[in-house]
Amino acid sequence: MAASGCAGFRAIALTAWLLATVWGLPATAQCAAADSPMHRAYAARDWNEVLRLAKEHPQLTGNDDFELGMALARLQRWDESRTALTTGRIACPAQERFDVELAGVAFQEKQYAEAATWLRRSLRITPDDKYALDFAGTTYFLMGNIPAALKYWNRVDKPYVDVLRFPQNIRVQRLIVDRAFAFAPAQQLKLSEYQATEARLDGLGIFPAYNIGLTAQPDGKFAADLRAVERDGFGAGWLPSLIAVFGGAPYETIYPSYYNVSGEALNVQSLLRWDAEKRRAWVEISAPQHKLPQWRWNLATDERDEHWAIRRSFTGTAPELGAVRMSRELLSGLLQGFQSGQLTWSMGGEVSHRAFSGITLGSALTPQLVQAG
Repeated sequence: MAASGCAGFRAIALTAWLLATVWGLPATAQCAAADSPMHRAYAARDWNEVLRLAKEHPQLTGNDDFELGMALARLQRWDESRTALTTGRIACPAQERFDVELAGVAFQEKQYAEAATWLRRSLRITPDDKYALDFAGTTYFLMGNIPAALKYWNRVDKPYVDVLRFPQNIRVQRLIVDRAFAFAPAQQLKLSEYQATEARLDGLGIFPAYNIGLTAQPDGKFAADLRAVERDGFGAGWLPSLIAVFGGAPYETIYPSYYNVSGEALNVQSLLRWDAEKRRAWVEISAPQHKLPQWRWNLATDERDEHWAIRRSFTGTAPELGAVRMSRELLSGLLQGFQSGQLTWSMGGEVSHRAFSGITLGSALTPQLVQAG
């Protein structure tokens, strides 16, 4: 019984292999270049002759469709080229050349998102294709997606940055912003370094909007440019500063804040509220540790004096289910680390004290809920 079963299994496997081989031969044959008048015209770069011969042979192979699509692309007949290449791709789905050239057609029409889609499909077939990797990096670069461009460029040892450029009117100390950049000139820019730089610039707290752009140089290298909106002092101009500080005045709240003290990325933020029912004073100070942007310390204090009445509704004459006045004092400290774009950590602690007075117990407020601590 066992021997008979093994023999039967071998027979089924052999039959399946033979069927796959027989069925695969036509597909392989039509996807490979063959010596034909059309192929010879393509090799001679006689694009019009390729088109003429293609019209005489309506039953084209997958390779014929590829060569026809390439000839149409050389003649800048993009829509027809796309159609021919797509038809060939259906016949030869395992050949990445169709995806790459379809990306090229989309690229010529400045359809960069479509080009990127075709290139990703190509790289799923041949992940180490250096031409496709470089092409993908260039496509994402033109889309303005620098991290995606670096993801592909880094696999072909690109891009090479030869200079860093900063805004002329930047007020933070040059030493600090230099240290925020995890990469240096005259070397390849890696994605991990780019992400680490972004994390450190975010951590400085003085750039609400910024961009690290790459500018291509004639020699094929790049310049890295920091373009940033910088917080400095109370704000940019007296009117924005007044709005930032006194914008909450109708609600009995102001936000006095001062950024980048002495150009050291030392920020002082605060909130003052004099509403009789919910008074609050909050102040936070933060700065890079020893002018190193990869480390940042933070100290804060928060004082509250609030009166709460518990009701079933915000409006009307709903009965009071309890009331209490709470005072709370808090002091906290925090240290953050921005070692890379993938890992940001922090450690800290706080000391706080709360007390209650004017307590009116009710169904919603029990003695256990208003214990000092």
